[in-house]
Amino acid sequence: MDATLTETHKAFLRCFPDEDDLVSRVHSGLGRWLRNTLHLFSNNPLTTSMRALGLNSADQMSGVILRAYARSLSGQPLDLPTAIARTKAPFESPEQP
Repeated sequence: MDATLTETHKAFLRCFPDEDDLVSRVHSGLGRWLRNTLHLFSNNPLTTSMRALGLNSADQMSGVILRAYARSLSGQPLDLPTAIARTKAPFESPEQP
């Protein structure tokens, strides 16, 4: 991913202090590219590993990957359990009455 993105793209990703906002804003563009490029809709070693972590959909998988990459760009460590929980939260909202 790092070799594919330009410095302009990386600078854009660094502009988001809130990871939730970043994931939401790039979900349809960069997120879709990740889902398609990494074949997150199919069964492969990467998706098997991510499902074992509790990520149930390609959208959740790409969200965690985006969070990890954003953190690497800013030199911050990734807290994987927190990244997973924050990525899954919008998908697990309570049902409306």
